[in-house]
Amino acid sequence: ILLFDEPTSALDSITSKKIFEMLKKEQINNGKTIILITHDIGKITYASKVAVINDGKLDEIGTPDELLNNNGLLKQMYSAQQNKTVEG
Repeated sequence: ILLFDEPTSALDSITSKKIFEMLKKEQINNGKTIILITHDIGKITYASKVAVINDGKLDEIGTPDELLNNNGLLKQMYSAQQNKTVEG
C-alpha cells in the first residue's frame, strides 16, 4: 500500500500530470494499492474508487463516473472547480 497526501500540491501542472501517470502505471503494472489524499478534484480521473470525506464523515464512495453522475458533493465540487477554471 502506498499512501500520498497532496503529492503534487506545490508542483506545476505538467509535472503533476507526469506523477499521476506514473502512479497509475505503478498501480496497474505492480498491483499496488494507492491511497491518494487530494483537494484537486480534477485528479479523480486517475482513481478507480473515490471516497469523499466531509466534516470528518464518509459522504460518498464509488467510481469517478458513478459519483459524477450522481448529484452529490463530489459532482458539486467538480462542477465548481471546472467553472472556476473556465472563468479564469
